[in-house]
Amino acid sequence: MSVARIGTILLALLLMGPVQSVAADWAENVKIQPRQMGTTPQPGRDLDIQYPCRFGSTCKLAEFTKRLDICALFVMHKGKPVLHREEPEHGTKKKCKTKVARERYGVASIAKSVASLLAGYAFNDPSFGAPVNIQGTAKDALSKLGIDYPNETVTLRDLLQMSSGMDWKEKDEKKVIRIEKNPDGTQRGPHRSFKEAVIWRLEKEGPWRNGGTRGDFNYSGFDSVLLGMLAAERMRSGGQVQQPVLADALKNYVWHKLGMQKRSNWKSDFDFQQAAHCCLYMSAGDLALLGDWVLQQYRNGTGFMAKWIRRSVTDNRLSDWDCSYKSFSQDLRYGYQWWVLSGTGNGFTGIGANGQFLHLFPEQDVVVVQLAHDEDRTSKDVCEALMVHRLIADKLAAN
Repeated sequence: MSVARIGTILLALLLMGPVQSVAADWAENVKIQPRQMGTTPQPGRDLDIQYPCRFGSTCKLAEFTKRLDICALFVMHKGKPVLHREEPEHGTKKKCKTKVARERYGVASIAKSVASLLAGYAFNDPSFGAPVNIQGTAKDALSKLGIDYPNETVTLRDLLQMSSGMDWKEKDEKKVIRIEKNPDGTQRGPHRSFKEAVIWRLEKEGPWRNGGTRGDFNYSGFDSVLLGMLAAERMRSGGQVQQPVLADALKNYVWHKLGMQKRSNWKSDFDFQQAAHCCLYMSAGDLALLGDWVLQQYRNGTGFMAKWIRRSVTDNRLSDWDCSYKSFSQDLRYGYQWWVLSGTGNGFTGIGANGQFLHLFPEQDVVVVQLAHDEDRTSKDVCEALMVHRLIADKLAAN
């Protein structure tokens, strides 16, 4: 792999999802309320995890959370919480303090994995009609939204796997799909909605200006936004959810169904369309509950969502990104908005900017939630976290 290619991939990984900002920057901040507010479980157990870290020393979990600016570490095993550490003094410039106090964290691009679950409902729930064939073209699907997608061969599966070949740079172009407002609440910039932003981008630049072709993996929040729009339209036309569509679906299918304990927030455009590529906030405990539901569906579920989740992981493609830390090395693949680790027992994960992970281990029946504020995150930090998550999962499975 060329040095330039490695640099491009690393930059994409480090910048997964626009960096979360204060709520006032976005047009709307939709609240998702639980049926009844509750208390995040506080398991008293700690884990005796030791591993070789940098400079030839050995680190424990306390050093791990400090060195990687981790605000919260929440672990479940066999459906039960076993570890909950929150570190208010960690994080760049101690930015964990407010997050710990509010028990609500920006999960960044883990929102893409959540949006993939909602797409699973939209595309497969019989109440919305016949299942959607994801081998169908994006052009046909988006034409129903009044969007002229210029490539006739890209499929919905390509969008799910970020293999549309679109030329998209997260760092340079995130404002194209970032719908903001001025301090007085008036509209900022030319775009009122994600739909307007998408049409503008396709008309102004065209998605393949540098020769990208279908089948080329390129980390693209743009693809995620398109999927979110398609899922929302499918559910809206089916009459099962209200505006705002994705947030209402998250409330109905996840928050109320799974008994979440805290409020969630999802940033949105002026038309209350949620940002399917980012900008979802929730507590560590609620994210772990969601992860455990996904894990159990993957392990032994039987309905259409279990089939979708398994397909989301097993139908994957090579992302051209690899990493190593000490003796731990990975060739990461990409499923339907999930990262899939190589090798047996390493699981699959959602990954977000600044050190966010929802890491699921089917073989060990373990969920690891890591929420951090590591603004200086490196490739080695990512791999170190993945390795420690695996050590945690193995430790619990062995007991």
